[in-house]
Amino acid sequence: MKDSHKQMLLDYKQMLNEVKEILRGFYKIKGAQIDLINSEATTSNKQYSSYFIEYRKLGLPLDERIKDHLTSENLICENTIARILSFDDQKESLIKLLMYYGVTDINENNLSEILSNLMIKQNDSLKCLGFDYASFQQKLKYLKRLLENQKYLNTTLNTTNKIKKYSSEKEIIEGS
Repeated sequence: MKDSHKQMLLDYKQMLNEVKEILRGFYKIKGAQIDLINSEATTSNKQYSSYFIEYRKLGLPLDERIKDHLTSENLICENTIARILSFDDQKESLIKLLMYYGVTDINENNLSEILSNLMIKQNDSLKCLGFDYASFQQKLKYLKRLLENQKYLNTTLNTTNKIKKYSSEKEIIEGS
């Protein structure tokens, strides 16, 4: 019995050693796979790290809203370009107008002088057309009073209509 017990212990130890070898082999394979995945991740990280560094410098959000963000940034750029082109067109027409009035030297120092000269020339040109600023103001005041009177008349008519409506409803209610 002792011999069979020894034999059983030996078989048991042998089976434990075999299980240990199988587990070592399994974990060795898994370790190699993990090392391979880790090396691939390290390689990818090295390849794309400069991209993400530059991307972070731009300050753009890194999520699904990036398309909307880029679209809004694009619209802002387009609007800015349109305003610049519009400003350039206005600048050209202003320069032509200034040349018409004989102004050739334009800089920040003489802008107020140019403005005052243009106002004088504008007033002179309006006088040639028979334009009088005082009579223009009187006409504007007259038009303003006409509009206010029309608003008052409309309000009065609305109030009168409401009074008639309520009085007719009152008569119907009292007659019932």
